[in-house]
Amino acid sequence: MKTDHPTSGGVHIFDNFIDAINAEHIEKFLLRQPRTILKELTDDGVNYHSTKEDEYGKKYMQPSLLVENNQELYDLIFPYIERTHKQIEFVWGRQVGFEKDFNVCGYQQGEELRAHYDGLKVDLATPSGYESRDISSVLYLNSGFTGGALHFPNLGISLSPKRGMLALFPSSEIYTHYVNAVESGVRFFVTQFWCLQ
Repeated sequence: MKTDHPTSGGVHIFDNFIDAINAEHIEKFLLRQPRTILKELTDDGVNYHSTKEDEYGKKYMQPSLLVENNQELYDLIFPYIERTHKQIEFVWGRQVGFEKDFNVCGYQQGEELRAHYDGLKVDLATPSGYESRDISSVLYLNSGFTGGALHFPNLGISLSPKRGMLALFPSSEIYTHYVNAVESGVRFFVTQFWCLQ
């Protein structure tokens, strides 16, 4: 797989992980789907409530949209979950537990994600029950939004998401990351956590 960005610090970015034709099809499909407004986040490694204050008393907005699951959505996205699994095994040169379940979430205008790392507890299992969160993946599913950049402050790396892009990075503390607020539109994505075997 060709990487179209530097991979310094172990952050691996793959543009066009979903090819342009399929990415456009997925985006059009997502825009038509029913969405649920979450009062509490799905499992994203942080497990905080939306629209709360952080430990310093600063208010923040975390992603609030969940696209309703159905068979067509599953059929569209699942091949890229399988490819993500294989890509992680290729990049890290190890087997990884297969995370077959996923959610498509969305940030609306003003929503952001505060700085955190995904393996914040040594024994924090993956959603499929594997023993630890070693690798994080984010699959970006649409265009038509502004803001919502991904930042790794410890590494000096910033990423502007693009439709069809895959980001892979270790879930450890050095890979602490945050997401700037979305300024306009909705930013759809799938986040998953993987355990190296």
